[in-house]
Amino acid sequence: MRIARKHLSLAAWAFLAAASAAGGQQEGAATPEALFEKFRACFAAADWKGLVALYEPRALQRDFGKRLLGFQEELDLYEELPEGKEKQMKKIGLQAAASYFGAHSPAELRSVPLPKFAATYLSTRMGQEMKDLMSKASVLRVEREGNGHRGSVFYRYIVAGTDAEGCLLVHRTGDSWYFAGSEPVELSPEEEKAGQGAGQEDGQGSYLEGYRDVLARSRDLAKAKNYPAALALLGDQLRKLGEEPGIRLEIEEIKEERRRDAEIFLAEARERLESGDRTRAKRKVEVVLWWSPDDAEALELLRQIEEKR
Repeated sequence: MRIARKHLSLAAWAFLAAASAAGGQQEGAATPEALFEKFRACFAAADWKGLVALYEPRALQRDFGKRLLGFQEELDLYEELPEGKEKQMKKIGLQAAASYFGAHSPAELRSVPLPKFAATYLSTRMGQEMKDLMSKASVLRVEREGNGHRGSVFYRYIVAGTDAEGCLLVHRTGDSWYFAGSEPVELSPEEEKAGQGAGQEDGQGSYLEGYRDVLARSRDLAKAKNYPAALALLGDQLRKLGEEPGIRLEIEEIKEERRRDAEIFLAEARERLESGDRTRAKRKVEVVLWWSPDDAEALELLRQIEEKR
């Protein structure tokens, strides 16, 4: 969840560290190939807790920590608001998000451990198709950066009877390899030093830079609420790379943002319509239909607006 937030307090970061530690030890593998087999097995069994344990610790906090803190800070802002329309609109978004992530109420997001939050997050986004594809995938090749800390596992899978190629980003910390999540993990000073003088192999550096650029551009587009362009950019990247988990997660995250915004816009449109402001109500609905032309709720509301002419 991308939210404009104030600077995170020390207490918030302390909570995040404690929540991460409370979830258990991360479990890597001796080689990228062995890590991929663990990753594939977790997908096949829908073992999202096990999959989260394969994350490089920094990647786990990067991909999920800020999302969890974002919900908690939104809850703080909501509780500080006076009663009124703004508070009601914020409540709609928080309740929808809490339900989507399996929480009974937004307040539960204050105490959930980070790995548990991440596992729930993944369970709501990885459909049966993705599980089926990954369960039969096999390693094609492994490409590494020159210093040996970063790499990509390219794998083969079959979709609609056709061979396709996907990519899993990995990172070596100590003697073990971990899943790098949605983008490459930043090298620590020690890792940078260890790699001095080493060159890139197999064009991997340019691949990683291109991957980062696509994610950054899609996030900027989503922040501007240009969801069609953001999803089109990621969809194009998915066609080029194959069924890449990091890109797939980003697509699902943007779709969830779009859904939450659509709920708020449609609620505001209904209020406008009830007050007799048909023009502004229609504008709100048209924005939702630009984001998602087949949105049944928006189409029905548009029909109601047109009937009131």
